[in-house]
Amino acid sequence: MNNHKKDLIVHTFVRILGGLIAFISVFLLTYIFPATEIGKYNLILSSINISMSLGTLWLTQSILRYYHVDKNLGFIISLSIYSLITSVVFYIIFAFIFKQEINFWILTYIVIFGIYSIGDSFFRSSNKIYYYMFLELAISIGKIFPMYFLAITFKSINAIFASQILLVSLLLLYLIIRNFKRISNFNYRVDWIEFKKYLKFGFPLVGLTISNWVLSASDRYIISFLGNNSQVGIYSTNYLLANSIYMMFSLIVLGAFHPMIMREWHISKESTEKLVNQSLDIYLGLMIPLSFYGILKSHILLSLFKGVSYSHYSIIFNWTVLGIFLYGLSMLFHKYFELIQKTSLILYFNMISAVINVILNFILIPYFGFQIAAIATFLSYLTYIILVYLRTRKHFKLKFNSYHLLVHLSFNFFYFVLDKILINNDSLICFFAEGIIYIASVILIYQFTNMFKITNWIRKKV
Repeated sequence: MNNHKKDLIVHTFVRILGGLIAFISVFLLTYIFPATEIGKYNLILSSINISMSLGTLWLTQSILRYYHVDKNLGFIISLSIYSLITSVVFYIIFAFIFKQEINFWILTYIVIFGIYSIGDSFFRSSNKIYYYMFLELAISIGKIFPMYFLAITFKSINAIFASQILLVSLLLLYLIIRNFKRISNFNYRVDWIEFKKYLKFGFPLVGLTISNWVLSASDRYIISFLGNNSQVGIYSTNYLLANSIYMMFSLIVLGAFHPMIMREWHISKESTEKLVNQSLDIYLGLMIPLSFYGILKSHILLSLFKGVSYSHYSIIFNWTVLGIFLYGLSMLFHKYFELIQKTSLILYFNMISAVINVILNFILIPYFGFQIAAIATFLSYLTYIILVYLRTRKHFKLKFNSYHLLVHLSFNFFYFVLDKILINNDSLICFFAEGIIYIASVILIYQFTNMFKITNWIRKKV
């Protein structure tokens, strides 16, 4: 098995398992903590995420870009110290602005999560795929074990941070002991020319980070400002559930095609357009059925959570699913900007969409309730796609397969009508049984309409 196939298999395995663990984690949190505490946790987590991005993203992206050539690990470790200190300072600033908690567990989590982010990039860049897998699994498993037992014992959201700190620290300790002699011989001097090179490459991404954060996470702060933490908890739980499932599948497709598209660009523009259109077709073939069935049965899925408030606001889950669907499309639509290295245009359009999202939230939430924030985010992603399409349509031709779209719409409309007429059972068993039938039906439709020849894939494997 060549390295690319091995990397793809490991990447897919980690994504699927990580998504499953994230789903279980969201489920457990509703039984351990009230919505108010979940809301408080998600506000803190949002501040941690933006602080980490501002502090470490420039470094992690530079590692992916340069480390496989420079191989200067001592230099990377030295930069990491500065980066982690910066992340902690940013969180303290955000905590004062938004009146959030500052304690040992949160600050330690920022350091550990920062090391995880930097280590993740290092392992990927240096092709240490199994270390990457173990690191991803440690941060994922920490969301449920020993988190559940710590949370029940101490009744504090700090248990969520402590659990991940424990598992990642154990892995880091093992790696340090295993490589102690090598680490002790590194040159930790900071080469300022190299530092400027890293900063010049990574710093422009800070603006993109801020706009992405405003687009995807600012709604929680606006809900908190206009409402309360309980509403933030309900909104965040619906959002995280949708994100744990659908972002996982979206990123599998996007992650698999990204390196192939980048390599194809060096061959010809025409072949790259063809490959991006193929990836667009496969993305739609995967995400349309998953999104449709998830929205159709969201009330059953959300009924698993403790309390009726989560399923009562299933509209949040539904529109978040559609928003994630558009997010994945946007990653393909702006691929041309990445290829011609005009990432500033991605930032520009992203900032426009982010501002629209904030304005819509402030206007609509007081009149329609906090659940409207999910629709505002959807409209913002839609705006982004339209702006990018209008800018790129003459230079890079992306085409939807009209025949495939017609098959998608016809089949799902027929299934929707059939479901409403014949299915009157909202049990969990029926949810999974019908889901299996639906997936089987989709595969058969793809086969008989020649959209995707499943039998050809099977023959190739055999």
